[in-house]
Amino acid sequence: MKKYSPSIKNNNALKDKALKDLKKVCFKLETHKVNSYLDKDAVDALAVELKDAISGLDNCVGTGKEDISSIAETVSKQVVELNELANQDLVTRLEEGVSNLTYSVDVWKSVLQGDMNSEEIGTTEKEKMTWSRKKLQNRLDELATIKNQFVANEQRLEKDIYALEKDLNELDSLMLKEENERRINELYRKISSLKSKLDMLNVRKANYSACFNLLDLIYSNANEIVVESDYSLEDLGKARALLNMSRLKAVISEPEKAISILKRMEKDTQLIAELLKEMNLISEPLKNILIIGGGKIAYYLAKTLISKKYKVKLIENNEERAVELAESLPKATIICGD
Repeated sequence: MKKYSPSIKNNNALKDKALKDLKKVCFKLETHKVNSYLDKDAVDALAVELKDAISGLDNCVGTGKEDISSIAETVSKQVVELNELANQDLVTRLEEGVSNLTYSVDVWKSVLQGDMNSEEIGTTEKEKMTWSRKKLQNRLDELATIKNQFVANEQRLEKDIYALEKDLNELDSLMLKEENERRINELYRKISSLKSKLDMLNVRKANYSACFNLLDLIYSNANEIVVESDYSLEDLGKARALLNMSRLKAVISEPEKAISILKRMEKDTQLIAELLKEMNLISEPLKNILIIGGGKIAYYLAKTLISKKYKVKLIENNEERAVELAESLPKATIICGD
């Protein structure tokens, strides 16, 4: 076998071979040609993460002087390992495999960009933790943007609700004054239609409120791990599980999906909460949670938080629904009001 020596031709040949193998394993994740017991949403998120890393490397061109033989060999081995992990049924192992591979691909990219010397290539835990924190901080920033989008969407809904309520009041007044039966029937149909729209918007607004509470809880838990220096790579992996951006982005357009997301993240949230308690990072742990709105998402969120020993207060403006919630959630404080 011909001995490797750095050159544009040799380096491009190594990169092209690696990219071919990387794209194959990424396609395997994208098309779910993996163990059927693996969570599909988690696999989709990992495919996106790996695809981003591949794209970054694909767009990099070095000088040809970089010695990339060791990192190319590492990537080749990790691709083989990832293919094997994709056939197993443990998603945490698959997440770790993707994390290791994307780290190595990012190192390769950094060498080609001149941000790292070939001699500095290493896979020590300290180096990887720095990289992992940086990636997770980017996810936290992205989650903060999503939270802001939720606030904006909720404010937009409030304006729409206010406009509909104004129209309803006007139509009610017209109907009370009207004496023509045909006109009364016409106004009645308009009022019924507007009420249906108003009910739908109120439910959606309640969902947005509950989703924001969920996102805020996820952000707080993950942020504790990312900013605290005493956490290990395993702990950072738990934060990565919480910050599954493809799932979290899905609830922006369809907040009802937060119910299934909440159920899937329940175990991860509990693990991190226990970890925070063990490390005594919070002298006075957050125990009081206020939820606005009493829709399905709010109900599941409250139920989950109560199981974690949080003290939950829930505000619902519909008296009948408030009574239902009080019966379903006896350990929560239900307040009927705006």
